[in-house]
Amino acid sequence: MRRDLALDPEPTAARAARRFVTRVCAEWNLVHLTEPATVVASELVSNAICNADGDTGTPLRISVALREPYLYIVVHDQPHDCHLPPAHSRLVDVYATARGVCEPQEGEPDAGKRIWACIRAVPVT
Repeated sequence: MRRDLALDPEPTAARAARRFVTRVCAEWNLVHLTEPATVVASELVSNAICNADGDTGTPLRISVALREPYLYIVVHDQPHDCHLPPAHSRLVDVYATARGVCEPQEGEPDAGKRIWACIRAVPVT
């Protein structure tokens, strides 16, 4: 299962991402993941906007995918130097099982990079 939302790189994008993730978690009966997923989504979107260096014309896209046992949150944006500042990194690390950045490969139709994090959706038994 996967859902996507296009976002304009504006200060309101993080709020729109939180609302989107809240809706997706409710649709997929993952209400218990709403808080961690919205925090992670907000931090990843905020990071993408901060790293855009004033490139306000480049849209972002957030994807939420369920591939059990994980819920993946991915922000797609244009290539630029990307790093999670310590504050963003700590908040994402509180909830995420793993996180990373995928740079575009030569010849990929989507020239952007992907900042991702995953959260365990199914409890460890």
